Amino acid sequence: MLYRLAPLAVMLLAGPALLPAFAQEAPPAGTDWKALLTETLEAHGCTMTEEEAATLLPPLGFSEDWTAVVVEEMLADGSAELDENTWALTVKTEKCP
Repeated sequence: MLYRLAPLAVMLLAGPALLPAFAQEAPPAGTDWKALLTETLEAHGCTMTEEEAATLLPPLGFSEDWTAVVVEEMLADGSAELDENTWALTVKTEKCP
């Protein structure tokens, strides 16, 4: 499942040159997926493991085909951090400093 953050981290750490090879389809228009993921992380105690993501995100409409695109954007703009040891994603907001 693409909800697993480890492959995403490997892709991000390998550098932007690899991104076209792993490019995912864009999230559907009409929903602010980054905001929804941020709110979900805040409500879940600011951090989510890959196992938790696999359970919590699909009912919210997240697709395994493009969740990585949203996470990548959050990592790039500094609104989230990925723990390379546990592969847990942590959001960085006022509620989750």
